[in-house]
Formats: sequence, structure tokens, C-alpha cells
Amino acid sequence: KYAILSLGATEEVGEPTEEELEAFYNATQLRFTEQERRSAVVLSVTPERFAESITFTRENLREEYDIAIADYTVVEERGVDQLVLSDEATVELVRDLLASGKPFVEVVDAAGQNLDNTDLGTITRDDMISSVLADAAFSLNEGEVSGIVEGPLGAVVLRVRNIKPEVVTPFEDVADDIRQRLVTDRAIDDLLAFSETIEDERAAGSSLEEIAQRFDLELTTVENFDRDGKAEDGARAPALSRLNSLVEVLFDSIV
Repeated sequence: KYAILSLGATEEVGEPTEEELEAFYNATQLRFTEQERRSAVVLSVTPERFAESITFTRENLREEYDIAIADYTVVEERGVDQLVLSDEATVELVRDLLASGKPFVEVVDAAGQNLDNTDLGTITRDDMISSVLADAAFSLNEGEVSGIVEGPLGAVVLRVRNIKPEVVTPFEDVADDIRQRLVTDRAIDDLLAFSETIEDERAAGSSLEEIAQRFDLELTTVENFDRDGKAEDGARAPALSRLNSLVEVLFDSIV
């Protein structure tokens, strides 16, 4: 079911008062508001401009590799058991058992403990609580049991269950990555230094157009964009897309 209404079928509504018009406007003012738009001239300078002229010798790369060798190293890991000896009587008992060649499992059982209590997990040298214990644990061969070691918390016996050897990525495998990182870092430093030159030119009264021409820089004019960086047709200017914070900076700037 439906009904058809025409203006002729409605009662006379009269003219709205000033108060009614103001109330309607306040309630629906977004209908009558055009969002702020700005136009800007963007001078673009990127690290890539400087990267093209930056070179490093093979000796430079090797030196950087040696300095950062820890970044290319997976340190040795070991599965280690640590039996803590609680008193002097236990120390002497365990000493005799080790001297007679008893297996570690029997030594642990004789000390009144079990393997769950001794398991330190898979650890690196730095995970040990002292250098004395680290030296002892990482000097053993796989499956070997130490003698009694005096650690910071008392006497212990160590066993190495398994060993994952240290792995160092060869220089040749990372040389290109090192080169790219060094070039990028140097280019950023050069860019920051060059930005001071631009500021000096601006302070001397040069326009962006003059600076762009003098240093062969890219200059882009962006018209009528909103706070989302979009033009009136809804498209986002590439110059504004390259740097997410640029739109915010332009709207916060004094015209």
C-alpha cells in the first residue's frame, strides 16, 4: 500500500521564524560547511639523490662486517643439565660415584634428585649465571659429564646433552646488504646536511622555485587538497603520498 501526496494536499506551513532557521542550521550545519582545503608547493629531496654518488671499497665493507660480526653470528647453544649438590656429604658421595664412572642418571638418583630438576634447557654461554660455570659447561664434549664445579651458589655437576655449533654467515653472503646499509646511512647524513643549505637559502630570501632551479630539485604544486591529502576529485596527490606526515605539517603551517 502507498499514498501519493502533493503540495496542494498539504496545509499551509507558513514561514519559519529566525529562531527556527537558526536551530535548523545548527542541527544540520555540516550540510552547509565546505571543509578546509589548501594548496602547496612541495620541494622534494630524497636520500636517493645522494646515494647515486656514494661508493664503498671492499675493504670498507669488510671492516664494517668485522665490527658488526655479532649481527651475522648465531651463537653456540647447548642442552645442559646441572646437578646442585646440597651439602658436603652429597658432594663426597657424588665425587666417589663420578670417580667410579657411574652414569649421570645414577649420580642424580643417588643425590636424591631427578633429571627434571637438573634440566637447564638449551642455553648459550651468556645464559649461565657465572663465567666459571659457563667455561665448564662449554668446554665439555657432547654427552660428557664434568667433575664437581664450585659455582656461586655451591657445588654442581654439569652434563652436556647436545650441542648446536655457532654459525657465522660468510662475508660474501652479506656484502651487498652491508653496502646498501652503508650507502643509505651516508645518504641520509648527506640529506640532513643539504637541508641546512636549503634553510640558509630560504633565510637569504630565495624562493622555493629559485632553490629548485639552482640545485636541480623536484618542485611540485598540489592544488586544493583536504586533510586526508585528497583533491576535489578524490584522488591523492603522489607528492603527498610519499610522506604520510606531510599533509599534517602543511595544515599546521601558517599561510
